[in-house]
Amino acid sequence: MIATFFGRCWLRSVRPARPADWPDGPAVFAIWHEDALFAAALFRPLRSMALISLSRDGQFFADVLGGAGLVPVRGSSHQGGMAAARAILRGLAGGRPLVTALDGPNGPAFQPKDGAAWLARRAGVPLFLLRFSAKELLRAKDWSRLRVPVPLSCPEVVLEPLPTDRAEVVG
Repeated sequence: MIATFFGRCWLRSVRPARPADWPDGPAVFAIWHEDALFAAALFRPLRSMALISLSRDGQFFADVLGGAGLVPVRGSSHQGGMAAARAILRGLAGGRPLVTALDGPNGPAFQPKDGAAWLARRAGVPLFLLRFSAKELLRAKDWSRLRVPVPLSCPEVVLEPLPTDRAEVVG
């Protein structure tokens, strides 16, 4: 509970600005796994969904993200995927955007999986890749090389449209 509190405080202190070309309405926003914390800071105050794995790490992440406008949807290609897909498609139909990791729950990093393109295609909504840049950050030592923005930072966000007719995306 204390870790969740501090995680939420830290997320509130990171202030990425949405780009001027940010779309209105439902869309699928794909990120690379390394940018999950940047995306959490960007999407936490928005009325949106985040696909989060059913792992123990995923539970902590869902707890930190909960309590704001962002709704964690739990599942992955390995576990709970169909129920998560149904919830996401309902949310997209209701006008709620989704953020999800393009390289899946277990990597390898920068190897896109089919899920984001499939969800966007199935829902008939646009698909975008979000990229983040920050002058100061830390890196985790796991497969994702998770980038951790420093508190009180203002990372830049770039929005790139992606095709939904194929899963291949160049990193």
